[in-house]
Amino acid sequence: MKRLFVINKFTPNEDDMETDLSMHTIQLRSYVGSDGLLHISLPDLQDTEVDIILVYQPAKPLVKTSSKRQWSPDFLSVFGAWEGEPLVRAVQEEASERESF
Repeated sequence: MKRLFVINKFTPNEDDMETDLSMHTIQLRSYVGSDGLLHISLPDLQDTEVDIILVYQPAKPLVKTSSKRQWSPDFLSVFGAWEGEPLVRAVQEEASERESF
């Protein structure tokens, strides 16, 4: 499973690209495969040498959310726990006629 998320990217003005020798920062989350290779695409640069400083940190796994929503056990533990007077629902008025969309 390969993931690549560009989190922050700074690029110079196009007019400055040919003569710009300043450093540029790209912060990203990427996937390193079983071969141990990290692939980084730099579409703004072609046929040129670059100096690279790489500082890496293992990323925390992304939290997967379940597609099926469930009540929490804490919520279910209070089901039927009301000990006060019985709750009585007030009489509901008839719904008014509304305009259709």
